[in-house]
Amino acid sequence: MKQARRWWWIVAAALLFGPAVPSAHAKFSAEEIRIGTETAKEIEKGSKLVTDEAILKRVNEIGQEIVRVSPDPTEKYVFKVIEDKDINAFALPGGFVYIYTGLLNAVESDDELAGVIAHEISHAALHHGLKLTKRQKPWDIAQMAVVLAGALANKDTSSGAYALSVLNTAKLNGYTVELEKEADAAGLKMITQSKYNPVGMLTFMERLDRSESRTGASVVELGIFRTHPYTPDRARALRAGLNNANIEINRRLTTRSIQAIAESVKIRDVEAAVVKIDGGVFVTLAPSEGAPALERARSVAEAVNRSLLANLRFQEVTASAAAPVIQGRGITLAELTDADAALVNKTPADAARSAASQLKDTLWREYLRTHS
Repeated sequence: MKQARRWWWIVAAALLFGPAVPSAHAKFSAEEIRIGTETAKEIEKGSKLVTDEAILKRVNEIGQEIVRVSPDPTEKYVFKVIEDKDINAFALPGGFVYIYTGLLNAVESDDELAGVIAHEISHAALHHGLKLTKRQKPWDIAQMAVVLAGALANKDTSSGAYALSVLNTAKLNGYTVELEKEADAAGLKMITQSKYNPVGMLTFMERLDRSESRTGASVVELGIFRTHPYTPDRARALRAGLNNANIEINRRLTTRSIQAIAESVKIRDVEAAVVKIDGGVFVTLAPSEGAPALERARSVAEAVNRSLLANLRFQEVTASAAAPVIQGRGITLAELTDADAALVNKTPADAARSAASQLKDTLWREYLRTHS
């Protein structure tokens, strides 16, 4: 907490007497880099930085790929990781980007991490750190630093300072929404031009939204300096941006989505196998024409996983009326034999219909999880 108090004082002081805000996408000014450098030093004094080479390599490689497609690829950005369980990231003036380990644990793919980094690079490239406070009067900035320092120290501030903080909350939160949307739009544009899947930006935002909805709290609670507010609105804007760019929203490509796995089982002395999806049994298979049951199950699992990655939807799963075949989008996923059906005490047609229903239910549950 002492660390946070120190660096907000530096930012506040620098911005009270600092330079004008550069135009959007202008190069970092020398003064902007100085402010960022001094603030970074203060942050790092009170933070535990990660030194694990694999973690730093991952973050830096993703970061530099986004820099490559940023408005000015010649700008120097520095990426560091802070040991902290909070799900957060932030960018300082001059291109200093910090990622928390809590966020690294929360993302489910490099695509999602790239989306976060693109958002933070956009904040820096658009000079939001300067722009946010330049909109306030010098006395307001000083008072904000007082209020924040007191809040972080769990100390009371004067009633006058508190009243001013409430006023600034109303002013800054509205403006922060504007900046967040601007950074989201710019970040989405950058990641679309990179090697990463821009849908990752959306899936991470949607997961934050679901988490906030369940807990009833924002991921980041710092009052007037709340860095990521109004997640539902931002998620909707990202979906609209992807649709406008004609990018298919296939969430399974950027998350730890459901997948089919094959397992051996023994049923009434038969060396059988099952294909499981999201913990439930999709089909049960017996050996057939010299092919071991597990080999058949692996082939079915591969076919299902290909369809899942191709964004198979629950309404596209069918059981053929002419044969005991389960299809997804017209492609055969599994064909059952009399021996397969006997293992589950059903006719082949009933076994196929039951398997198709199981897969539909699984995909429907996934849809509810990712869209509610």
